[in-house]
Amino acid sequence: MARFWHSEAGAVAASYALALPALIGTAAIGFDYARLASMDTELQNAADQAALAAATQLDGGSGACARAASAASLYVANETLMSNDGKGSAVSVANESACDAVGTVRFWQNEAASLAATSDANAKFVEVALEERTANYALTPIVGAFSGDVAAAAVAGISGAICGTAVLSYCNESLPANFDADAYKGRGILIGTMSGSGTWGYLQVPPSGKKEDTELVLAQDRPVVDCRATATDPVALPGSPSDLVRAINTRFDIFDNKIANKNQPCENLADCAPARNVIKDLVQGKKDDWVLPKDQFSPGARSGAYNAAIKYDSDGKNDSMGLPRDLCHYGSYNYACSNTSGLPADFGDGNWARADYFDKYHKSRTPTNAGSMTRYETYNWEIANAYLPSLNGISGGANGTQYSLPVTVAASSAAFDRRVLSVAFTKGTGGKCPGANDPLKVEQWVDVFFVQPGVSKRGNYPSGVNENNSDPIYMEIIGRSGSGSTGPQFTRRETPYLVR
Repeated sequence: MARFWHSEAGAVAASYALALPALIGTAAIGFDYARLASMDTELQNAADQAALAAATQLDGGSGACARAASAASLYVANETLMSNDGKGSAVSVANESACDAVGTVRFWQNEAASLAATSDANAKFVEVALEERTANYALTPIVGAFSGDVAAAAVAGISGAICGTAVLSYCNESLPANFDADAYKGRGILIGTMSGSGTWGYLQVPPSGKKEDTELVLAQDRPVVDCRATATDPVALPGSPSDLVRAINTRFDIFDNKIANKNQPCENLADCAPARNVIKDLVQGKKDDWVLPKDQFSPGARSGAYNAAIKYDSDGKNDSMGLPRDLCHYGSYNYACSNTSGLPADFGDGNWARADYFDKYHKSRTPTNAGSMTRYETYNWEIANAYLPSLNGISGGANGTQYSLPVTVAASSAAFDRRVLSVAFTKGTGGKCPGANDPLKVEQWVDVFFVQPGVSKRGNYPSGVNENNSDPIYMEIIGRSGSGSTGPQFTRRETPYLVR
């Protein structure tokens, strides 16, 4: 019995039993504190990323603040990591479209966030302040007693550069105030050809700024040029219509209107590789040159309102039409674009001969939304559905063969589309389009799709078109340029950054 009372066997177990509650409490506090710290990090990261997403929309254009607030809200609402607490995670945007410093999304004119923004134009920085969050603790509320609710805020702005690769500018002194390209999606434009309306030009390509370098960059599919900050306006350079046509035509697999001719922007034709889809209203003749088909698409005179289901070809015998211009940009249609567009006549109304095109090339596979598709959407639909081989090497009538795939040089392997370009749209300064070497204030960067190449005397243009030595280039508005939308040829490179 005496040995029993003096035995120390099992003493450790007793000591552990006495210490167990304290150990469990310490572990619980540590666990919940780690969860709280994780929530704080996640909340701050959400605020940072929401502010960065919002900053990408601060382009000074109409609706910039509303788009920024929406971008912030969408990011936070989709942040599933933030669902482990007692409050919702979405940013309220009920009254956030105003460019002010009130609410959860606030706009500022300066980096210090001390001067409130008053308009889309002067909203240069955005602050996202996420509401306080209360944690639901798994084991103990002790941590909450010392820490309180968690909140986060972040301020972001955007910086950028003009990288000289798009180089093309379009000036129209009658562009509406706060021009927004998204509102003109699908409209065709004749570049600088209508009397008394818009004009086109080049932007200076650093470092040399020579016209020849600009034309080369416009033709090349992988140009290497320097960039410069957007703090100063780009400089306008002169250019000739024939040089512009030669540069743009490389994107259609046309090299100075011939298969083999050294008089073109690129000595090595592979440096000017064309787009994957080069469908056009030209055929390859017996001399390996590109010519117009004998029977071109020609719409009849306008009769009644536009109807996407009606075929407009005047005789139904067109050999090769390619993607056509807006109907109002054909002289035979006898209807001025300016009557419907609210803009000068170089802007179309977006009504093109959809039924004619789909009937000729896609009769048995016309998409259900063909009546509303833009030419750019049609072009991409052909690529996505692998229809290009069926459009390639078909008869273009007596004058030659039509191709949808490049036959001169292999298609570009670049990530961007060669028939898409970011163009600087401007109203000029002081009500006047810039002359050579004048600063050029860009109203908006616009992504455009090249619909038709330039070729000598295509004809059938409305009254007032100045054809000069070559036909004008025809393009369609895709919409407001988006960051990275055209890869290395995207002119305006902008990067959001956190201020704090």
